[in-house]
Amino acid sequence: MEELQAQSTVANSTRFGFSKDPERKLLAAVLIRAVLDYTQFLAETKKAHTQRSAGAWIYSDEEYEPGQTRYTFLYVCEHLDLCPATTRRAIEDMKEYREANGRVRKAARIKRG
Repeated sequence: MEELQAQSTVANSTRFGFSKDPERKLLAAVLIRAVLDYTQFLAETKKAHTQRSAGAWIYSDEEYEPGQTRYTFLYVCEHLDLCPATTRRAIEDMKEYREANGRVRKAARIKRG
């Protein structure tokens, strides 16, 4: 449910100026996906790799180079007019809140035979 609300917010939001700028809309969707992946799963679940990858991307200080095939966190923040440090703090606060309040999903476990 939260994921659908987040996607809906990006798709329909004019508040952040995304409606007329497809690149900003894409960058916002990339950031939201990373935040959900990082905050949604416990480390010991099957989704741990996804969580670690999202966390590595969020905490990377790698700069975007022209011609690079992927966007960096710093590039996304810059183009969405977000402060990377403030954004990271907000993401950590969200993760801590979700963990403390039991709002973190556990991935389905596969029985091995």
